[in-house]
Amino acid sequence: MILTKYEVLRRAGRLVGEAARTGRIKAGGAVELELVVEKENLEYAPAEDMLGYGARFTQFLRGCPRAFRALTRLAVENLWFKDPGAVTDLVRRCRALEHLSLRCCGFDDPVAEMAVDAPPESRLRTLLCLECDVPGVALVRAPSLVEFHCGWRLFHANTPPASFGCTPALKKVTLHYQPYHRDDAHVGRRLSEFLLLEPDQLEVLTLLFDEATKIWVRPEMPKYLRPVLGGLKELRLENVHPARDLSWALFLLGAARHLETLYIEIFNHVCSLSWDMKLDEDMEPDATCLPPPGFRHRRLKEVVIRRAFHVARDASFARTVVEMAVNLKKLTLGVEDHGCDGCTAVEARRPALARSRFRFPGAGKDVDALVERVRGGVTTSAQVVVL
Repeated sequence: MILTKYEVLRRAGRLVGEAARTGRIKAGGAVELELVVEKENLEYAPAEDMLGYGARFTQFLRGCPRAFRALTRLAVENLWFKDPGAVTDLVRRCRALEHLSLRCCGFDDPVAEMAVDAPPESRLRTLLCLECDVPGVALVRAPSLVEFHCGWRLFHANTPPASFGCTPALKKVTLHYQPYHRDDAHVGRRLSEFLLLEPDQLEVLTLLFDEATKIWVRPEMPKYLRPVLGGLKELRLENVHPARDLSWALFLLGAARHLETLYIEIFNHVCSLSWDMKLDEDMEPDATCLPPPGFRHRRLKEVVIRRAFHVARDASFARTVVEMAVNLKKLTLGVEDHGCDGCTAVEARRPALARSRFRFPGAGKDVDALVERVRGGVTTSAQVVVL
């Protein structure tokens, strides 16, 4: 639905509420609502517009209680609130809610964190806070939450990107910092300072870097990070800048000793201005943050590295991983599909880019040479695949 005049929203809400009251919505049945706003391109819209949408949604929420009590999935966007407790109020009113997506939401107070304090009987299993105009999200209590995507756009030194209270079921976390301005991308965060869960609780961690040239995660010594990543089984690093040396990520392997799967995806859009942007920082981590010489990872079984161009750039990092992971089963260097007309057009104008992509048939010699660079002289039974 479009978040339009309240009278229109109320008529629809009351229909859903009446269906729930009379039993036409079966117990446990899925009821999904997606609310979009009337305007597009609101990134630089006046605060009054965003607060107006937030006030309209709050009126709808409170005016149609039966409808919202029946919801199992809710997605909203571009809502700003004056009350920092607005999201907590939402999850308390939506008693059956299992999946909540908040995109580009925030508060009138620019330093207010987004607090979520669900009741003990809450069924909320998935919470997505995407591109939100907040410095952080505080999970005060979310007893059934399994998956949490935290995407924030503001930085405040005294507010962590995420904080965790009562979240005993949480297993999967995605962290995504999207600063409004590229100059803000220098802000670094140590995972050990805010990703504080029960030991060995977290199983899947995704770190998203958007198309920024800088890595917002600061390297740190394994002994500090190990309590955070000790139970991690899957690590995903997505949208890493194509010119970045992947060796910066080795400090994560040293801490995540139970890791089984490592997936790395390189930012592929050559049509973006960020593609040719010069890296203006040195991401070489301090030697104390790297695994010590002779370190062996005994749980890592599969590594996947995907990029659209210059796949051979990853050979050095891949070789290091093959040497380190003594029980590795498979390493895949894959070529991403464009999925973008702009990138296809750029490749057609730049033959050197086309030569950097492996294609079958006809790329056999290049592939064999790359596999040899990764495996040559290393004692391993791992299968090395180039797609």
